[in-house]
Amino acid sequence: MTGDLYEHHKASKLLDPKRQELVPVGKVLELLKLNKDDIVADLGCGNGYLTLPIAKMVETKVLWIKSYPHSSCTKFPT
Repeated sequence: MTGDLYEHHKASKLLDPKRQELVPVGKVLELLKLNKDDIVADLGCGNGYLTLPIAKMVETKVLWIKSYPHSSCTKFPT
């Protein structure tokens, strides 16, 4: 990471199907080794690309933290 903020006008890249090839959700979830009782915080959640699949895996809470005012991540019930 460079520490730079992602430019919100490039948010469509977060939905690009090629992203699944570069950052496969299933592989990321496998590497995280989450348990259903884990509490997870997604810092810089963007469009929820990982947040939403994580929320389906845990039975506790998933907290999202948007790192800039144009974040497209939305809060969902836990």
